[in-house]
Amino acid sequence: MKRFFNTAGANKPRLHYTVWRPLGAKPILELIEQEKYFTHHAPRQSGKTTLLREICRQLNAEGRYLAIHITVEDAQSARHDVIEANHCILRALNTGLMYFHGDIANSFPPVEKFLQQSAGVRFCLESWSKASKKPIVLVIDEIDAMAGESLIALLRQLRAGYDQRPYAFPQSIILNGVRDLKDYRIYSKEEDTWLTGGSCFNIKAKSVRLGNFTLENVKELFFQHEAEHNQKLAPGLVEKIYELTQGQPWLCNALGEQMCFELFPTEPVLNEIHLHEAKEALILSRATHID
Repeated sequence: MKRFFNTAGANKPRLHYTVWRPLGAKPILELIEQEKYFTHHAPRQSGKTTLLREICRQLNAEGRYLAIHITVEDAQSARHDVIEANHCILRALNTGLMYFHGDIANSFPPVEKFLQQSAGVRFCLESWSKASKKPIVLVIDEIDAMAGESLIALLRQLRAGYDQRPYAFPQSIILNGVRDLKDYRIYSKEEDTWLTGGSCFNIKAKSVRLGNFTLENVKELFFQHEAEHNQKLAPGLVEKIYELTQGQPWLCNALGEQMCFELFPTEPVLNEIHLHEAKEALILSRATHID
């Protein structure tokens, strides 16, 4: 099956052109090695999840760590219901381990014993880390979906277990979202006050922001299209795409989708006229990302 540009949701290399960004991975891998807890953020459709999933895949392949990626989007509706939010997170952890077998799967404790505990996530992570033969790296995605007491409780549970790492708590935890955690303002119903994300998670070592594609990344993206669909780009056109988009990943993919698939799928060679029409069509589409 021939692949295509991705303009919605997380990237799937089986379906989508995929660009590996070692410059984005390097600071993350260094912080994991240093047993740090940190946040990773960038605008939507920037490749955050794609990068972190690939890092987890590589870490697991190397065999030194047990790396798990989960999303806590299901906990969004819990808001001030800490127990319900814990349920969602524990289920996400359980689901994340479905793809592992043997000792790795067996090291994860039965979640039922933690479901009714206000610090259930913390106790589960403690039990799991003690049983695991490898240090755990945990990526918590869509952290900005959570709010209120449930978010405060999760951050405090992670903070409470921090000093026990890596033998009785994950070696490294990465909170992934659209914004830097320090910019969060979280309402505590219990305390009737507004708190900042930074105060609830003051163990955070750093905030890593994923940058845009480099020119080389954009060249690689469109080279994959040329190779798979036998549709060429005129000399200098990729540089023009980079100039127009400044390497913003969603814009690069959306412009490619418009030009190569929506407007001119049968053109053997694409040029600046085609690019201009694709740009205008994308602007007029009023897509959520640019509206």
